[in-house]
Order: sequence, then C-alpha cells, then structure tokens
Amino acid sequence: MNLFTVINLISFIFQRNKSIICIVLVYGLATMPKDLHGQVLSEKLAVTRGSDTTFLTTYHLPMIKKLGLVNPNDDVDFFRVSSTKYILELSKKSNLVIFYADEIWDGKQTESHYFKSFKLKPNQAAEIGLLIDSLNILPIPSDKFIEDWSQGFDGITYVIEWKKDNQYSFKRYWTPSATINLQEARVLSDFADRQLDNIIDYQVKKKLFEKEIPFYSWRYNGAIITKAISDMKAFRQYKRKKRKQLKDQ
Repeated sequence: MNLFTVINLISFIFQRNKSIICIVLVYGLATMPKDLHGQVLSEKLAVTRGSDTTFLTTYHLPMIKKLGLVNPNDDVDFFRVSSTKYILELSKKSNLVIFYADEIWDGKQTESHYFKSFKLKPNQAAEIGLLIDSLNILPIPSDKFIEDWSQGFDGITYVIEWKKDNQYSFKRYWTPSATINLQEARVLSDFADRQLDNIIDYQVKKKLFEKEIPFYSWRYNGAIITKAISDMKAFRQYKRKKRKQLKDQ
C-alpha cells in the first residue's frame, strides 16, 4: 500500500469514527520512530489558516527529504503540488516535475523505488504561476474544512503547499472531481486534473518515465503495472537477484 493510499484510507475512517482515530493517532505519535517524529516545522513558520498538517511530519517530509526537494524549514520560498501522478515544485532552487514508482515483487511492495525528474522550461513555470493567480488557488482551504466535500480511499489526493517568507501552507484535497458540485472542487479539478497536465506535457513525460522503469512490476498512480517478459534469461537473473535481496532485508 503506497503513501497516498494510506493517507486516503485513514482520512476516510476518520470521517466515520473520530474518537477511535484520535486514540490511534495519539498512540502512533507516542510510538513513532524518532527520525520521523523529530521532523517538525520551525517555530519561525506561521502555518496559514485552512491548512491540514495531520500527515506532514509522518509521511510528507520523509518523502520530500528522499527526493531532495525543498524542505519548509529551508530558507527558500516555493510552491509544490504532490500526488501519485507526480510532484511538481517551483522555487528559485529549481522548477521541476518528479515521477516515481514503487516496485512490486511477488505481490508485495519492496524497498526499491524509481524516480525520474524533468526540468520545466521558464515559460512553463511562468504559465503555472499565472494559472495559480488566475484561479486563486492559494486561499482554498483543505477539503476537511469545506462542507460536503466527499471522502474516500480510492481516487487521488492532491497536496498543495507553498511557503512565502515565514508563511507556510499545507493543504490536502481528495479527488476534487468526485465533488464537482462544489465551486472549490471544480477549480481544483480544472487546475490539477487538466491544466497542470497540459502545461507540463504530462502524457509525454509519463511515457518517457514508464519506458525507463527498471522493474518487471510496479505501482504508479494507484495502479499496479506488469510488463511483458521479452527476455526469459534476463528475467531469471533478476528473479534470483530479488530473492537474495529480499532475503537479506
């Protein structure tokens, strides 16, 4: 089960029984490994109204660190959209899109991952900046603060975060297209499901990314994909390698 599926599942259960989840979260925080629990926001940062940082330190920051992206505590302003499709980041440090896949072997997720980044052209970054302003994306609160927003554990969750000076925003939206009757959902669906994909040439980059994935089976964007075996000798060698690798873990 990948990161965003876990987050969606917990959010869905939370909507049904908040008291049980509160107990689980308190226990989880008490027993959390120090290397995760210790990743907190600087006291200098003011979290904006409408943010939902429930899963920030437990899931999001470790992922950002693994990918080498801007940490909110860094002295760098940025805008970032994260989902199982890709992670897009705009900052003075870099403007890029990162695709990632988790290896699946023998029906289970391994510790192997594949990442591929694409630099955005200056005109693409500028167009995204104009789009953010024209659609007024930044003030939209997290979905849990929007009445009648649908919740579930399938679909796609978008995390939209930004930092400007000492202001930091971290907002989550489960499958905007599932609540298209709400104005906020329509705007976010147009932004994340359609216009961003068009600007960054999503389909082209996705094909390049998938062509280079070194696994025989992987999870990407919530789906498990298995490629056809064209070289049986190479597959047997890979199979032996994976057996040894998993045995040593």
